[in-house]
Amino acid sequence: MSTLSSICKPFCLISRVKPIFLIWLLFVLLLGQIGILCSIFFHIKTFGFFNGIYISIAKNLNSGNFYTFSIALLAGSLGAINIDYLLNDDIKFKVYKVIVSALSVLFIVLMAIFYSFLFLNDNSPYGLYNWTSQITMDSSKLTFDKGQITFYFITIFLSIYVFCLGYLHLDYESFKELDDSLMNALKKNSGKVANDGKGNKV
Repeated sequence: MSTLSSICKPFCLISRVKPIFLIWLLFVLLLGQIGILCSIFFHIKTFGFFNGIYISIAKNLNSGNFYTFSIALLAGSLGAINIDYLLNDDIKFKVYKVIVSALSVLFIVLMAIFYSFLFLNDNSPYGLYNWTSQITMDSSKLTFDKGQITFYFITIFLSIYVFCLGYLHLDYESFKELDDSLMNALKKNSGKVANDGKGNKV
């Protein structure tokens, strides 16, 4: 199996834990952005369906709401898998989870930097005043931050992936190539073998 296939394989665990995933989807992913969803509903009633969605999303982008949600979503997902380090001594896939966690933290820091630039950039139509009411924002000055939207979807992808990492132990045989404990055991065993039983060194 290729490295890319092995890395993407944890997504197949969604079907194994479908009820848990649906609960996570409802309470974390959907309710976590209830403010954005209510904003979209309000603007649809005011400006019509397509214009309302566009204006609402653009206003939320200019306020940095997608950045803050993305940071909170990914940080919360990382907290869930790292609880194992406090509760269990023998953690499966420890090194792999640490690597994914480290990369995700770097991604969070990157989003925080871009979020800071959104507020401090003098060229922004609102600068330090992004906290103003969405109703009073001048729609003609709104910009559609494609970078923020990109971060948003990457974060959802990473958060679902991190969610799946928490259930790798349910199908250990299918994911054992990602487990450092197995790899370490194989290395130790191979180091102990000095010959092939016929006097030939291996």
